[in-house]
Amino acid sequence: MPSKVLVTVVGLLLIGLGVNGVRTGSVLGRIGSVERANNPAWFWFRVALYLGLGTLALCYVWQ
Repeated sequence: MPSKVLVTVVGLLLIGLGVNGVRTGSVLGRIGSVERANNPAWFWFRVALYLGLGTLALCYVWQ
């Protein structure tokens, strides 16, 4: 079982990446960044993925 502190940090990092992507219009990723203007579907998919995984991580800690 991973440490609750580690899961909290990773969850907050993922949520931060999603929120920062919405603010700036560019989401960072493992392969490269995706900009909202160039590929909006992939951009919103990554934002939803980051926010969803971050929320799941925080829910795991708070249970």
